Amino acid sequence: MRIEQCGVGGLWPQGVIQRVAWECAGTDSILGESPWWDQGHARFGWIDVVGRTVRFATEAALGKAVDEVASAVPGFEVVQLDRAPLCVVSVARSESLLIGTGRRLASLTPEGSVVPVLQVEPSESPRMRLNDGRCDAAGRLWVSSMAVDLTPGVGVLYRIGLDRSVTATWRGLTLPNGIDWSPDGRRIYLADSASGWIYIGDFDVVNGTVGPRSQWLRPPGPGVTDGLCVDSDGNVWVALWGGAAVLCYSPAGELLTAISLPCAHPTSCCFGGADLETLMITTACVDDASGLLSAGGRVLVCNPGKRGRPAVPFAGFQRA
Repeated sequence: MRIEQCGVGGLWPQGVIQRVAWECAGTDSILGESPWWDQGHARFGWIDVVGRTVRFATEAALGKAVDEVASAVPGFEVVQLDRAPLCVVSVARSESLLIGTGRRLASLTPEGSVVPVLQVEPSESPRMRLNDGRCDAAGRLWVSSMAVDLTPGVGVLYRIGLDRSVTATWRGLTLPNGIDWSPDGRRIYLADSASGWIYIGDFDVVNGTVGPRSQWLRPPGPGVTDGLCVDSDGNVWVALWGGAAVLCYSPAGELLTAISLPCAHPTSCCFGGADLETLMITTACVDDASGLLSAGGRVLVCNPGKRGRPAVPFAGFQRA
């Protein structure tokens, strides 16, 4: 299914909006999140938080899984879980995945078993849960936490070291989402959907240390910042929850591209495909007054003319 640009066009400066045609995959997610490109198996992966599933699809399957039962399409796979997955990363030299669930990290085996691995949030914090996560260039996992009831300022950005140690870094967050780094590894970005700001900080990839955070930019409304990724040129691509768009900013904070979408709630994005030039956007099927529900919950893919970077797997299981 090809859907021409629609949504909130006209809100961005003249010459910024890029018109593209979308391949729209009917994958019936409720709250799609945490997309990544599984280079070893040449497929995209993402989660449905509300549906409690981890999903996989080749590029060909994404194009075909429209108006059909997605699980019946060759190259498409759904793994049903007992608990909601909150984020997911691949694991170096392993067929298992590392998922966030509740306050813990767990291993998802190829057979579909979920094995607890590590408690991240302290056990005396039942109102807290994990949220988004991504690995830095050295294979450390950075995962954020938030209050289930969205209590302001109690969220934390944690570093899971190669020795599986847990270290709290940035505090005072509320709804921390997209995490990524500049191509040279010297800057870290993190979005907080509650404030709408994308924060930035100095980063030392050798030692895994992060400097104080500062406000980098807050996109204009409508919508708030959600998941993000950084391409090979250092441009930051951010999904606007409630804004029906994905925005691309240069490292200097200049708006380069605003891509309107056929759904109100994009949640995150990543680059993938054999050449890493396919942009994949996860979305949510949320009823609202926008009328932009035609693709809510589906995966949107297009080629915006930029190239991404390979996802880094978690390397903490390579040590005894």
